[in-house]
Amino acid sequence: MSPVNGLFKVMIQGDNCSELNSCSKCEFAFYPDQSWINQSFSDDLNSLDVGAADRTVISADYLSVMLNSQKLSHGKFLDYGGGYGLLSRIMRDRGFNFENFDPFTRQIFPTSGLHMNNSLDQKYDAITLIEVALHFEDPLEEFRRLLQLTNVLFFTAVLTDEKLDHDWWYLSPETGQHIALFSQKTLATLAEKLGVNLTSDGRFFHIFHRENLTKKARFIAKRQYLVFAIASIKSATAYLRRSLSTTGSLLEVDERNAKANLISQRSKKLN
Repeated sequence: MSPVNGLFKVMIQGDNCSELNSCSKCEFAFYPDQSWINQSFSDDLNSLDVGAADRTVISADYLSVMLNSQKLSHGKFLDYGGGYGLLSRIMRDRGFNFENFDPFTRQIFPTSGLHMNNSLDQKYDAITLIEVALHFEDPLEEFRRLLQLTNVLFFTAVLTDEKLDHDWWYLSPETGQHIALFSQKTLATLAEKLGVNLTSDGRFFHIFHRENLTKKARFIAKRQYLVFAIASIKSATAYLRRSLSTTGSLLEVDERNAKANLISQRSKKLN
């Protein structure tokens, strides 16, 4: 086990003082004491995340470009820890076969009209984790478990490189939700232990992948500005396709499935 350095004290939720530690080898930062974590996801604390909607739209733009660049547009995808299901709904509206999984949050944005159970037993062409990894108590084991279901993990994390001090905004001590903090070195160490490749923009978006990315995907994944430049062009094209009713959206099929599911439930109640 690598030596651990104590960094500084953090006042969590106003009344829990805990020391933030960092691994001297891989720079992973964590709290050895996480006794507050079960109280960290109340509705009151979740309401502080006012950037959730904007972050979801940005992530949808990123994923749309990357999945197309990796030639996975016709694959099957899972948004793990997807909360209310907004990202999955947006991606399905764009024609990507996404499902949402979050056993701790009630899904309010329906996807296919069918609801997943609380277990994961399918294979996916890619799994996404948008602002989920920072909640992992044991990131290595969580990533390893998810990589049994896919060869590609897209995830987000604001990296700690040259930013980690007690005033860093991403610590979010008011909620105590951010208990796993990564640097670029941390991600490289995780990739090595997991036996996968790491491709990152060095800022926010990262990919663990077993198979090589296409040349196009590898090139733009490291250049965040290119991703969103392409996304802007595709967005304009999507509005044109929408006017011509050729969007490729899964909205209509999802609506049919939702209605069929409702009729089936009513029929069961009558019987």
